[in-house]
Amino acid sequence: MHTITVDDESLAVSAMQRTLAKVDPDGEHKGFYKVRDFLDYVGKHDDIDIAFIDVEMSGRDGISLTREVKRIAPNTNIVIYSGHRQYRADAMDEHVSSFIVKPVDEEKLRVAIENLRKPIVKRLNPKPMKIVTFGSFVAYENENKVMTFSSTRAMEIFAYLIDQCGYPVTSKEISSDVFAKELDSSVSKEISRSVIALLKDLENVGYGDVVIKQNKSLKINKSRVSCDLYNAMNGDEAELSAFMGEYLIDYSWAEFSESRKELENRGND
Repeated sequence: MHTITVDDESLAVSAMQRTLAKVDPDGEHKGFYKVRDFLDYVGKHDDIDIAFIDVEMSGRDGISLTREVKRIAPNTNIVIYSGHRQYRADAMDEHVSSFIVKPVDEEKLRVAIENLRKPIVKRLNPKPMKIVTFGSFVAYENENKVMTFSSTRAMEIFAYLIDQCGYPVTSKEISSDVFAKELDSSVSKEISRSVIALLKDLENVGYGDVVIKQNKSLKINKSRVSCDLYNAMNGDEAELSAFMGEYLIDYSWAEFSESRKELENRGND
């Protein structure tokens, strides 16, 4: 989630930033205590989800500022906050998403975010997702941050899909190779839960298009990942040289995978 806050008190801005970071730790939250800097930022960014605007600021009132933000960025949700309840009617007359009475705490923010006038659209990360398979499996949600999965099974299924190099995979194959079990109703439900978790995890970090689900199968969208395995397979000598025999070492099924065999064969050429 991308939010901006404007308040002429720097301590209030800092407090709002801390609270937003607790409510949405993976989001991008910017704070301003000068209106001109705030408006300059709004004019340069078309992906702002919520603007938090204080009502009473020196030299500018939040109500008139709200009207200007609506003109510049009509798709941005606006939440007005103040220590004075009497501004609520004026705020709601501007058809903002919410009016919050100071002090702003986590619960008030959560309620405001859950009741936005305009839904927050999950945006795709324009860069390919970085994947490491040599050694332990690692996926990066951005250039410097390792992705955290909601379950170990979701992560393992993702690693398995990467290993399959874009070939469609069925629940039966996941059951046999990853779970080492025959597919029955119980295993099928567990796979379904894990896949749903995986897809949600990827969507939350802007990579909802990395896994393609169709015709009761799953496959990796290779065009949306940057992977050491794929680079080595495509003739990248530096990547192939980086392969030292360790491949997805946390997963027993990877020891017998065709991708591993191909890496070893290429390394011996």
